[in-house]
Amino acid sequence: MLWMRACSWTNARTGPDSDLGRLGRCFGNIVLFLLGLAPLAVVAQPPPPPAAKVDDQRYGIRLNLRLYPQDTPKAALQSLLTAIEKKQYAYAVAHLLDPATVDGRLSDRAMLFLDRAEKELRQERLRQQKTLVPSEPRLPAEPQQWKELVLQRAREHAFRELVQQVQQRLEAEPHILRSLAKILAAGQFTDTANGVKASHPEVLDGAVYFRQIGPRWFIDNRREDSPSPPPASKEPSPKDKED
Repeated sequence: MLWMRACSWTNARTGPDSDLGRLGRCFGNIVLFLLGLAPLAVVAQPPPPPAAKVDDQRYGIRLNLRLYPQDTPKAALQSLLTAIEKKQYAYAVAHLLDPATVDGRLSDRAMLFLDRAEKELRQERLRQQKTLVPSEPRLPAEPQQWKELVLQRAREHAFRELVQQVQQRLEAEPHILRSLAKILAAGQFTDTANGVKASHPEVLDGAVYFRQIGPRWFIDNRREDSPSPPPASKEPSPKDKED
């Protein structure tokens, strides 16, 4: 059975002015930070349902495992840094970050682009009716197909906006990449009950976690599960005291 593992970033405690300390203050989770999502409470989460596969082409971006391998957690982290270094932010969002989180974020944002998408498509339909180019695919007239096309166009707009947001966040916080590079270069990658953990000796309680879907590893949005608190001690009842 294909299975999944998770990757996230927890807060670092290495001093308030260090790169890793600033990283911990900036976000508790790299995916939530990059995608502009509100952080979730650090609680034990059930594992996500297994996914059969992730498409080789997402949001018009084709998968390239030769340039950006994902066969190990360390390779996935290296590929993320490589994509960002090459300013391939669209590739990083489409293929290296947790696909379920990215898709969920875009589903929400796409609703804001529905009117714009429908207006664009109606203008394209009018142009088609005037030009009558035989080789050009005709826009659908069937209502359900039209609705799906409008939603697809809205998601494309939302994806471009999300990529721009990720780029702006990384450019505004360059120490994030230095910190992740430090984890990659000198961190320890070990198996845990929920996946693989990448940590650095200078980061006391910070780590990176990875999710696997099929043969590929992704940067996920889950934080490390918090241990359950010890049960509270029960105060003895008056009857117990008498005994």
